[in-house]
Amino acid sequence: MIDEKSISPEAIFAEVNCPIKKAELRKQLLKENNGGFGVSKQHPNHIFKYNSHGDLVAIGEYKDGGFVATETFVEE
Repeated sequence: MIDEKSISPEAIFAEVNCPIKKAELRKQLLKENNGGFGVSKQHPNHIFKYNSHGDLVAIGEYKDGGFVATETFVEE
């Protein structure tokens, strides 16, 4: 059993924020969830849709309870 005091919050965030760990986690999440969505700081009003391989599929917006593509790059 791990003693709660032996792991600091800083150590956990350092592990999660590692660029390699982030990339691996992103790939795993996209694959397991058959794709996903994201928002960038440069374009906060747009939603980016990715397929399970991490390819950008479409850019759109959230409207009436769902994703509406305004530009499509790859057919799913």
